[in-house]
Amino acid sequence: MLLLQFMPILFVALLLAAHSLRGGHFAAMGLSLALPMLLAVRRPWAVRGLQLGLVVGTLEWVRVAVVLIQARREMGVPFLRLAAILGGVAATTALCLCVFRSRRVRQHFRLGPEDPGASSFKE
Repeated sequence: MLLLQFMPILFVALLLAAHSLRGGHFAAMGLSLALPMLLAVRRPWAVRGLQLGLVVGTLEWVRVAVVLIQARREMGVPFLRLAAILGGVAATTALCLCVFRSRRVRQHFRLGPEDPGASSFKE
C-alpha cells in the first residue's frame, strides 16, 4: 500500500501549508500544497524535490521554535511545552525523509540501488 507510505508526507505538507497561511505567506502555502503532487511524478528528480521540501520544512519548524521560545523566555512564561510540540513537529517532518528508503517507494520513483539516497536494507 504505497498510499499509506505517502500519508505522513501529505500530513506534513498540509501542516506546513496551514502554518504558511496563518503567517500570510501565500506563496509558501502554495508550494506546500503543491509538494505532494510530486508523489505522482515517477522520476528521480521528483524525489529530490520532495526531499528538499521536507528539509526546508524541517528547518522552518526549527526556526519557528527558536523564535517563539526566545520570545517566551523574554516574557518569563513557560516554554517547555511549546518546545516539545514544535520539536515533535520538526522531528516528524524530518522523519518523513525515511519514506524514501523503502524498496517499494524506490521502485515507484525508479531509483536504482546505486542511488546515494537509496537504502541497502530489505523491507
